Amino acid sequence: MPSPVNSPISQKKTWASTRRYNQVKDAFLSHPDIVSASASHSKVGWGGLPETLKSDRFPEGVRARYVAVDEDYRKTYEIPLVTGRDLDGTREADKRAAFILNETAAQLHGWTPESALGQRVAWPDKKREGTVVGVVADFHNRTLIEPIGPVVLAMWQNKWNVLSLRFRPTDLRGLIDDLETLWARFLPTRPFRYEFLDDSLSDMYR
Repeated sequence: MPSPVNSPISQKKTWASTRRYNQVKDAFLSHPDIVSASASHSKVGWGGLPETLKSDRFPEGVRARYVAVDEDYRKTYEIPLVTGRDLDGTREADKRAAFILNETAAQLHGWTPESALGQRVAWPDKKREGTVVGVVADFHNRTLIEPIGPVVLAMWQNKWNVLSLRFRPTDLRGLIDDLETLWARFLPTRPFRYEFLDDSLSDMYR
């Protein structure tokens, strides 16, 4: 779990705001108490969508959960990078065809973290294929009760609907008020809704 000093807020977004995502993210990052921000299609702990990940080694595929994220997801949630690199929002190819596997996903395909780099993989259900650019340490993206399974991170922006913020809680009430003001600047017709990660995880267990 993140430390109390840098606890993320998960900010619910709407599909309409995806088109203005960089503006919203940059505005939030301009606040002195925001440490990092990242968009994804689901909250941490609630898992990803199960799909079949295929490779030349396993053409029949391995069931894995994909999580649509932006380039700052790993940094925001402090997921260790074992080898390779992060996703890069400035590379058009990364937006369409770059994948990061967790250690379990690489192992199930018969790769070490190092040998996974550069491998071609495909999500036939999503009609996407591309190259493994990085491998991250295994992390719990579902409950602690469940064993860690294969996970794939990919930059599929049309799936983003959660914006997570890591912040310094020096003035929590003031921070939330400031974020609400910034939100209203870009989406005045949409209500500002937020929740804390620890509350979200507690709700899931309940």
